Amino acid sequence: MRFATPILLSILFISCEDPIVVEVPIGETKLVVEGVITDQMSSQQVRLSTTDDFLSSDPTPKVSNATIQIIDSNGNLFSFSESSTPGTYLSDGFFQGVINTSYKLQFFLDSGQPYESDFQELKPVPQIDALTFAESILLNSEGFIVTVETTDNLRTGDFYRWRIFKNDIELGTLSDVFLRSDRLFNGNPFNVEFDTFTFEPGDECTVEQLSLTESSFDFFRLVQIQTGDIGESTSTAPTEVIGNIRNINDPEEKVLGFFYATSITDRTVIIQ
Repeated sequence: MRFATPILLSILFISCEDPIVVEVPIGETKLVVEGVITDQMSSQQVRLSTTDDFLSSDPTPKVSNATIQIIDSNGNLFSFSESSTPGTYLSDGFFQGVINTSYKLQFFLDSGQPYESDFQELKPVPQIDALTFAESILLNSEGFIVTVETTDNLRTGDFYRWRIFKNDIELGTLSDVFLRSDRLFNGNPFNVEFDTFTFEPGDECTVEQLSLTESSFDFFRLVQIQTGDIGESTSTAPTEVIGNIRNINDPEEKVLGFFYATSITDRTVIIQ
């Protein structure tokens, strides 16, 4: 009989790391792929690692010497090279993703095994119309909370995520991820109140608003549910959150992590 033991892995969500607990049978390791393409002119990034035993004191094993490229729906290729940090691959030069263009990750491990992701469309994201703050009225919360005001794109099927920063430090964990689908407010103005976090006068708050595809929204939502359930006596046992990466030669291999594309807009306010 094979027993499952929890392990920790980190998923790259635009340069932030948060631990996700999943169940992996003892003695079995899984490839972890972390990657995102944004519409920001930058050195895009992909990271490769493997799972490790939860009780291990060693750093998460990194995967080096891979050959990585990203291909877009117009046939353009963008190559990546491993940086001085093992397992971290940076694009060969700065580039930015293009709105309404789809991107796919392709790579070969040093062993020759080929992997690829699904195509992910880089969908447009609307501007943040306003970022306001008000004193929290929650009994167990003191300070100010912020609210984003924005207007949904006219087309249906828009999905959003928000990241919150206090004085340039990102707040929250994956269980605090703020997600929305436009199913109830398509094409209309809407607000999102971030009452999980509070601010004091003088704090600088920056909110990033990100576009998602439906599949990346579903992935973030599942991760949120899994990480939010951990630690409760009545919670469901955590399960593997399988992403959109597959081994071309072995479709049965379970690969963890996700590759997606996003456009980003942001707004900053000083709490007064």
